[in-house]
Amino acid sequence: MACYGPYDDSPEGTGLVLSITDYDGFTTACPRAAQIVLDIVADQARHAGVLQRRFFCLILSNDPDIQFEPVGAMPVLWNDDEWFDADRRPPTADRRPPTADAEAGGRGHVRAYG
Repeated sequence: MACYGPYDDSPEGTGLVLSITDYDGFTTACPRAAQIVLDIVADQARHAGVLQRRFFCLILSNDPDIQFEPVGAMPVLWNDDEWFDADRRPPTADRRPPTADAEAGGRGHVRAYG
């Protein structure tokens, strides 16, 4: 996808959301280019913030071991739900997912595995 020029000229505009799936495939095929793309996205997000525009990017990977160098001088971190290595892996016979009531202390919060 290519986009040239401003994505939103009005201050009250909604902004831009960029979602990239299967980034692990791209990273495997072109590791340096994948790192550069992340740097470009981070740079554009900073420019959007300076101009008081909204820019949000989601990167999806199916590789629980994927790692990147810092992007725009910031470390690339896992989200809170996937912070621990074990949380990024499917449950095994030794580690079965708890029931919703047991995990949430009876409050009914369900954690998704898969």
